[in-house]
Amino acid sequence: MNRPTPTEQCALDPNIHTYGEYTRCLNSKLMNPYDIWYETPKQNMGMILGIVAVVVVLILIFLSVKAKVNPFDLIMSFFR
Repeated sequence: MNRPTPTEQCALDPNIHTYGEYTRCLNSKLMNPYDIWYETPKQNMGMILGIVAVVVVLILIFLSVKAKVNPFDLIMSFFR
């Protein structure tokens, strides 16, 4: 089941007519730690995966320079 995020819940609420009411609704929903945990990973997952990929590549380059081997050979040595 796809649960709407707090932002969507406040935007779709028919009782909210002004920006002030929207921000109060959003603040009250974001004070709930379960809603924050639900919304934050969806927004940041791509950035986290990108950072992990860059760190892995940098570690492989560092290790290959340190061992004076080709990075591909270094990767293949882990699977032998």
